Amino acid sequence: MDHITQPPIEEQVSLLNQRNEDLVFINSIATALTSSLELNLILDYTITRVLSRMDVEAGEILLCEEGNDIMRLALYRGQAAEPFWGHEHCQCKECLTKYPGLRHHFTTTTEDGNYCQFNQQMKDTGFHFWATIPLTAQNKLVGVMNILSHQERQLTQREIELLNAIGSWAGNAIENARTHHHAQRLAVLEERERVGMDLHDGTIQSIYGVSLALEYARSVLRDSNDGGQVLEKIEQAIEGLNGTIRDMRAYILDLQPRQLRDDESLMHGLKRLIDEFHKNSIIVGSLAGPEIDPTGFPKSHARALFHICQESLANIAKHSHASQANINLWTTKDRAILEIVDNGKGFDPEESASALGHGLSNMQLRAHKVGGDVEIISASGEGTTVLAWVPRYPL
Repeated sequence: MDHITQPPIEEQVSLLNQRNEDLVFINSIATALTSSLELNLILDYTITRVLSRMDVEAGEILLCEEGNDIMRLALYRGQAAEPFWGHEHCQCKECLTKYPGLRHHFTTTTEDGNYCQFNQQMKDTGFHFWATIPLTAQNKLVGVMNILSHQERQLTQREIELLNAIGSWAGNAIENARTHHHAQRLAVLEERERVGMDLHDGTIQSIYGVSLALEYARSVLRDSNDGGQVLEKIEQAIEGLNGTIRDMRAYILDLQPRQLRDDESLMHGLKRLIDEFHKNSIIVGSLAGPEIDPTGFPKSHARALFHICQESLANIAKHSHASQANINLWTTKDRAILEIVDNGKGFDPEESASALGHGLSNMQLRAHKVGGDVEIISASGEGTTVLAWVPRYPL
């Protein structure tokens, strides 16, 4: 019976230690990459750690551009940067053909003594080793990382596996950062559209009304000696300008980013909102309700009520002409219920379906995402009530 020859115990221990070192290294990179959504930080951290670990003199990262077949140089670190930035982009397919060592390694000479196919300028710079690591996310190539050295060398299978693992982590981090960037950009575009519509329909029209009042006052002053009528129009203009200033402060209040912090209860977050509301408006506000036991109450549900309250207060400041706004929080066995009531001018929901614009849609969307709902109760001259509820427990 044949016996399998085992390597010496010292060699086995050494191999195990090396594997453990690799796992620690990969874990440290994975932890750092998954904690950031900043693309530049991800690229810089990845290339810096790899260059140090592999003890090579230079490295570059090329990223596939979205929507086309171009791979463009995004980052270079190390010696002799000029030749690389001089060729900062190529076709993705060309890159994969140009780098036959994808997922492997190669040197300037192959076993039969022929030179590998890569840029002559890089050879002239003195690099004799070049390894290409694919950066992948969900089996999709998002870029490549090349590491270069002036010394000829051969990568071991262990090193190849390590670099491929790093390429997978980095590729997923890059894809996550891009997705986050697109989501932020879309949110900014939607917010710009909303603010533009609000400013056009509200503030700009108010300023235009003040301008007409002043034009009228000027014409009356030219055509008559009735100073009282002119004074009345000027008083109206001043009142209009003060109202516009209040509207602008309300828009600024609405645009300031707020989040319910991870270590913050719902009631504490609502108190923070009402305090900021006091500072940025002349409306008196109040808050009443219990602290909700966080046990079993999902943070996502608390955040939904927090943002619904924020949206409601912004609408009150901008549209209601109210002097009082009251926030009440209740709990039942199955639900957490938030009520925001103002004594403003109100509106007829049937005649003014868009009175709250994007705000109403945003509130309903937030509630629906966690299995809740929002109801708006209002009538002309009778103020407005926003009633929102979410489940007490996960769906």
